[in-house]
Amino acid sequence: MCVSCLPHISPERTHNRPKPRSVPDTAFIGSNGRRETSSQKKCHHLAEQPEYLQHLRDEIELIVKEEGWTKAALGKMWKVDGVPREAQRVNGINTILLMRKAKKDIVLSDGTHIPRGTLLVAAALPMHRNEALYDNAHEFDRFRFARQRHTEGEGARHQYVNTSADYVPFGHGKHACPGRFFAATELKGMLAFIVLNYDMKFEGNGKRPENMY
Repeated sequence: MCVSCLPHISPERTHNRPKPRSVPDTAFIGSNGRRETSSQKKCHHLAEQPEYLQHLRDEIELIVKEEGWTKAALGKMWKVDGVPREAQRVNGINTILLMRKAKKDIVLSDGTHIPRGTLLVAAALPMHRNEALYDNAHEFDRFRFARQRHTEGEGARHQYVNTSADYVPFGHGKHACPGRFFAATELKGMLAFIVLNYDMKFEGNGKRPENMY
């Protein structure tokens, strides 16, 4: 697990590291399931635009130099935090989320009748690509959420683990994924280590694979 390895990665190893190595696409793996998908997608985006890797390295190296490899240090890496959040927004974990089954007849405030037994879902992907909610919603903007966190009062709202009515990869409300805090720490630690130690770039035309749903 990436989290358990963090204490064993010394600042000296990070700051006196050799020139970043080349890493093949097959190395973009996570621990399992959804974390594997999230890890792969964010690395695909960075490999498609490797010119932005140095921005992430600068942030990581500065914070690790001051605080070491700790959970608190990862929490201060706003750019690193924003990359997997944006990757999940653009690519989605699933196209639909928040599946629920009505246990009784429900009438909404606008008069809509939902019969008992009806399955309800949120159309997550169309919502996450809605131009009314996100500027240039179909584009991967790696620092979108890092910039938004610098707006006064928005620091917590746009961090990776936060959910809202317009950002639901982890669900929303009282049944939001309880494991997202551990998963986020794991994914951010993994990303930080990869960025510091590897260059990422696709061969050929440099384009990432198209999503398949």
